[in-house]
Amino acid sequence: MILEAKKLNDQALSLKNEERCLLRRIKEIQEDPASNSLDKCELNRLEENADRSRQKYDETYSHLKPLLDEIRGFVKSLMNEKRERR
Repeated sequence: MILEAKKLNDQALSLKNEERCLLRRIKEIQEDPASNSLDKCELNRLEENADRSRQKYDETYSHLKPLLDEIRGFVKSLMNEKRERR
């Protein structure tokens, strides 16, 4: 369970980073279109890729969240058990 959560978390972080990079590139192009040789079609492709990364991130996180909640519950029960023993 923990290994699966780590794998999903790494995947989610990677997708989020990819989206940020694409959005940064899009912003640079929009702020200074003269210095960038991308045409409107290529800009649209970047925007679609950013959207796709965001959707994959959302999907990955929707699988990750229940695992994290389960792990938190498990850790919380262990901590409560430890307190009760004292």
